[in-house]
Amino acid sequence: MTNTYSFFLGANSPRGFYSCYASLIDLESAAEVLVIKAPPGGGKSGFMRRVASKLIEAGAEVEYIYCSSDPGSLDGVVFPEIGVAIVDGTSPHVVEPSYPYAVDRYLNLGAYVDHRSLERLSGEVRRAITAYREPYEDAYRCLRAAAYAAESADQLLWSEDAEAHALKRAAGIAKREFRRRGGTRGKEKLRFLSGFTPQGYYVHKKTPAALCDRIYEIDDDCGIAHAMLAYLRGAALDAGLDVISCFDPLAPEKLAHLFIPEERLGFVRGQFGEPFRRVRLSAYADPEQRASCRGRVRLLRKMSSELIDDACAYFAEAKRRHDLLEEIYNPYVDFESLYAFAEQTAAEIADRLNR
Repeated sequence: MTNTYSFFLGANSPRGFYSCYASLIDLESAAEVLVIKAPPGGGKSGFMRRVASKLIEAGAEVEYIYCSSDPGSLDGVVFPEIGVAIVDGTSPHVVEPSYPYAVDRYLNLGAYVDHRSLERLSGEVRRAITAYREPYEDAYRCLRAAAYAAESADQLLWSEDAEAHALKRAAGIAKREFRRRGGTRGKEKLRFLSGFTPQGYYVHKKTPAALCDRIYEIDDDCGIAHAMLAYLRGAALDAGLDVISCFDPLAPEKLAHLFIPEERLGFVRGQFGEPFRRVRLSAYADPEQRASCRGRVRLLRKMSSELIDDACAYFAEAKRRHDLLEEIYNPYVDFESLYAFAEQTAAEIADRLNR
């Protein structure tokens, strides 16, 4: 199994920023969670990247949690086999300790920032923070319109009969694939495999293959994949299997992908290489219904796609402005000492691998 894989834990959505950060790690079984506090440009992502790199060298499994507003930046890292996680606890994904210093604690990377010098730049900082937040509301308006258009297209093709066929197929798959593991219900982690970012619609393409040997590829253009995936999720949990449920950033109440790592099994919408099986849900749509609304569906899909492109352009402008904010802070951060602290932290976490 590949030792690294990637997700988002939050997503830009029609509802605004949608957070699954409460599902970072199971706090009831976690050994340690480090919650980072630091300003923009304060070295949070670099700190986590250095720690993760050292843990990979030590042979640890690493889950990278990337920032949906900047897919090149880390918001967290999880080391599942030893129950340790590090997470950016600043806005918009505010994270606070649940079991302070017994399980989770703060890491104040702001200690490496020359705050006295930054006090002289307070006006510039205020203007920069206000400026980078401004494009988000326009972006979210575009996503709300895109979601409405996409949902309208789905409704034109959806039917009760098609969904019934999909659920019947799901029941057959569950019976064949999910071996019951006793009376304990499985546990669920919540994630996003994709997101709307400054780089456009971004998908962590390598993650399914890192987690799964067998992948069911679900082809759906009539809005019934969620019903199928929800059934499979429930059946897997009832069988005592742990799952990773991945939501659709355009409709975060709906499932887009499902992974069952202990079975090396996945169910994905879209193409991620050669699949183990293809499930063509589109074939369940009524042919006459499909023919009668083909032009309308095509128009709605095009509208949704263009609105998503517009939203991502706003996110790109927000990132450009955020980069300018980070440039204000960068000269006042003692990166040499911060990265030395990262090395020390990595060594302490790596010790857990040998316990």
